[in-house]
Order: sequence, then structure tokens, then C-alpha cells
Amino acid sequence: MASAGDAFVFDRRLWHTHSDNLSAITRKAIFLAYSFRWIRPRDDLGIDRTSARFRRLLPVRRQLLGDDALPFSHWGISGDPVPLRVELDRRGLLDSAIPSHR
Repeated sequence: MASAGDAFVFDRRLWHTHSDNLSAITRKAIFLAYSFRWIRPRDDLGIDRTSARFRRLLPVRRQLLGDDALPFSHWGISGDPVPLRVELDRRGLLDSAIPSHR
């Protein structure tokens, strides 16, 4: 029942399904999911993490696109700094009760 330009936001943990599009209008949807680091991506995003273009991205952007320094970094036990956490800490946006893992 959405109109062109509408955005529908929901918690993806809710059970959900699609319904057939019975109209003559083609509808497209984008599903974005941001979750805990230790939850691995389900889809191959077709990103070449070894390319020079990818390596030139800022560390936070590489992290948000699924880059890890080491396999254990998804669980936060690699000892490497987590780029997003470092950036939030630099901006003073982290709760002081949360360890910064530098």
C-alpha cells in the first residue's frame, strides 16, 4: 500500500514476507541492515576489498562495508582498534562507561 517515495522502516527481526505485486507498476525496494559486527554478511556485495579504490577509503567506510583486519575482529578480540569506535570516541560521542579498545 506504499506510494512512490514512501519509506517503510521495520525491525527486521520481525517475521515478515512479501506479497505479489498485482499492479502494472514496477516496484523496487532496498533493504539495508546494520547490525552487530559479529553478525556476518549474508550477501556477497561484490566488493573487491583488495582493490586500490577500496583500500583508499577511510577506515570507518571500509569497516561499514565489511572490512576486518583479522578474523577475530568481528568479535572484538583482535586487539586492533575498531575504526568506528575510534572515530566516535574522537568526536566525544561514546559513553564514558564503554571501553574504547585503542
